[in-house]
Amino acid sequence: MQKSFHINLVKPFHTNIRKELTKMPKVYFSDLGLRNFFVSNFKPLTKRQDKGKILENATFRQLLEKYPKDKIKFWRTSDQKEIDFVVKNKKAFEVKSNPKSIKKSSYKKFQKEYPDIQLSIISSDINKDKLDIKYPIKEIWEL
Repeated sequence: MQKSFHINLVKPFHTNIRKELTKMPKVYFSDLGLRNFFVSNFKPLTKRQDKGKILENATFRQLLEKYPKDKIKFWRTSDQKEIDFVVKNKKAFEVKSNPKSIKKSSYKKFQKEYPDIQLSIISSDINKDKLDIKYPIKEIWEL
């Protein structure tokens, strides 16, 4: 499916090349309609259980408009802490369909290891005034 441009594989971000080569890539669809077909769900986004995954895939599509595919990576630890996208080793994006579910402690390890990479939250449900987090919150089209 990758050779026919239906999916894209995103490799992990790590400073240790051995770790990077042994970790599994993440898969994103080039066409979200095709993804919806495979999961047999065409409901509106507001009524979906998988809206976080859809938003993450849509964010990937937006990042592809601005950056080369090989510059888009993800970060994950063995204890399952994760940052959805690390771009050009300079920016990081965590995608949340519900920003109220953000746990500040989830990003401490990433920020400690990579203090020079700016972390932002991408969400479709933004009410910035009521959130108590230090990271900038952006909508998908603000990338």
